[in-house]
Amino acid sequence: MQKSKKIYLLVLLIVISSILFVAGTSLSTASVTKNFSDVNEKDWFFSDVQYVRGKALMNGISETTFAPNDCTTRGMIVTILWRLDGDPQIVNKIPFSDVISEKYYYNAVGWASANRIVSGYNDTAFGPEDYITREQLAAILYRYASYKELNISSNKDINNFKDFEEISEYAVEAMKWANANGIITGITSETISPKGNATRCQVAAILKRMCENILNAKDDSPLEENQNTEKEDYTITNKPSADLSEDTSSSDNVPPSGAGDNSTTDDSNNIHEEIIVEQPAIKVNTAYGKPGEVIEVTLYLQKNPGILGMILSLEYDETAMRLLSVENGEAVSDVLTLTPSKTLDSGVRFVWDGLEVNSTDIKNGTLLTLKFEISDSVTIGKRYSLKFNYTPGDIVDTDLNEVNPRIYQGYIEIEEF
Repeated sequence: MQKSKKIYLLVLLIVISSILFVAGTSLSTASVTKNFSDVNEKDWFFSDVQYVRGKALMNGISETTFAPNDCTTRGMIVTILWRLDGDPQIVNKIPFSDVISEKYYYNAVGWASANRIVSGYNDTAFGPEDYITREQLAAILYRYASYKELNISSNKDINNFKDFEEISEYAVEAMKWANANGIITGITSETISPKGNATRCQVAAILKRMCENILNAKDDSPLEENQNTEKEDYTITNKPSADLSEDTSSSDNVPPSGAGDNSTTDDSNNIHEEIIVEQPAIKVNTAYGKPGEVIEVTLYLQKNPGILGMILSLEYDETAMRLLSVENGEAVSDVLTLTPSKTLDSGVRFVWDGLEVNSTDIKNGTLLTLKFEISDSVTIGKRYSLKFNYTPGDIVDTDLNEVNPRIYQGYIEIEEF
């Protein structure tokens, strides 16, 4: 009798262990998707939703629903990219009257506008609550890749899609790039649907491809996993939309999504994004110019600790631009002497030296102003990097302590005539 009880208990433990193992496996699979009732393993977008949720790029519209077939708005897309870039805080005045400070996308739109990732329908309207079209999505992702200084030269003909001619002129290159890099394929083998709205499941697939094919291609380290269970900070408005159901005849069974901005480019030539920082920082402004023009690029110093000496080096593409002159900025001109460089070629070093810095001398502002002449042979639409660097020990404060400011790099973007 005692032996029978032992056998019975052993069998019971094995059964319980098996149940717990299966349940644990099931829970580990479903945990990433937060047990969304409208997302299951048979859905073509299941792994995509897992990915964007795990990376904290997209959440559900509630604790239990993802709403995969709801359309995505322009404000949502910009917010997702803003998160991907680390939620940078800005204090720029946002030019769009329809983007108000109480909305979740306010800082995101300000960041995207300052960095030319979006420009709006016109100077005052962005349309944050409008559903984003696939070609708008393609254009925004294309500009984001350019902003991140990634290769945007690869593209291929997409004339095989019957609706190719429906693509707006501003989005053609972006759609070619997105298709060439496997980010946007086709709704079917014959249609790419540039004017169709991008659904949440499509956006999840696009973001996963963007991260894996483009962003992680530059940096082998994966994005940090984030299993935060916080609700989505925006809600879906159930506006009527066209039928955007998936057509599995597509080459990869996943529908492409496009994103972009059907507006003209802003005409401003000198946008400075003032970043809120808690440590010393140097911000290189982004400048815009046309072939043959002379433009200014400015460095801004923030959280100045009282710099007494500093060495910065600059690298740039000499085939695209020529450095004409350099001027000391207001933040240091009263206390630091800028040693003139013998040459202004790429690799030029800027050396500042001071004897004493009083508390009244410590201020933020312009550190350096440079004038560049743009070559006639530059590529229209291309962004040329300006890379400022220093080595540890090159910057010291009044007590000769090492200062290591963060440098927010800039670039020169070439505009059409």
